[in-house]
Amino acid sequence: MVKSDTGERRMNITCKSAKEIIPEVIAEIEKNFNDKGHLLRGIPTGFSMLDKGTDGFQPSNLIVIGSRPGEGKTSFALSLVANMVVNQKIPAAWFSPDMPDTFLLEQLASNLSEIEINKLRSGFLATAEFGKLADAVDLIYEAPLFVVDERQIPLSRLVRQARKLRHKHKIEIIFIDDLALISAEQRWLVSRTLKNLAYELHIPIVVLSQLTQDYKGQEPNLAALGKWNTLEEDADLIIFLHHNYFIRDNPNEFYNNDRNVRRTSIVIAKSKNSPTGVYFMLFKAHYRRFLEVRDWDR
Repeated sequence: MVKSDTGERRMNITCKSAKEIIPEVIAEIEKNFNDKGHLLRGIPTGFSMLDKGTDGFQPSNLIVIGSRPGEGKTSFALSLVANMVVNQKIPAAWFSPDMPDTFLLEQLASNLSEIEINKLRSGFLATAEFGKLADAVDLIYEAPLFVVDERQIPLSRLVRQARKLRHKHKIEIIFIDDLALISAEQRWLVSRTLKNLAYELHIPIVVLSQLTQDYKGQEPNLAALGKWNTLEEDADLIIFLHHNYFIRDNPNEFYNNDRNVRRTSIVIAKSKNSPTGVYFMLFKAHYRRFLEVRDWDR
């Protein structure tokens, strides 16, 4: 049952015996054995180390991506969109109460074209960059991405829109940026409703959340969720971003003044489907793009 701030919506409840369920379990195990681990259960993120650690983003899961201000949680989510929606053509919805839809796609264009976001906004593009931008725009134009642009969106309206998008456009994943801009009578109701909605629609819902500054400079943990501590209970997967900085010519040397390329810890702080742990990626801040370390030469 999905509970929202406008009431309850009845759902059909299925009841099966163990005798009925166990053949499904065996069939799944046999399929995994035949695939030898090559087939993910969830939606591939496009990042091999993250896919290996999470088995992809699972249906019915509430997934949290958290960071302190300015550490790239929106850019990380857009890199996921580039991999999932643009490259794999997986239909997705993005609820964007934090920025206008045009700004969002401008950042996605920067990500795909590797043209600095400041150049796109100022118009100072080199002739050769127009071709790269045109290619990126063509990819975005063909992507099955649906953007809901509404400031301080009420929780009840978000739920209705999500159901419509799932029914009409067959979306397979939802991104929400950010959690604090969803209007509800009680804070705990937001995470609980989104978890129930993910279960109802049988798709992953990814929410972005800003962490407290209490642990500034330290690797974040679940306590950094602060006022959103209900997420610790409701979320199936919680990912935190944490930055260090280093010089381009020496990936082993860290340097606090180089903010164009950042070494980022991807902290799996909670996971119901896989072990917790820490992975490392690179963040090209001027392109709003995350890369695996093995893709550094790109």
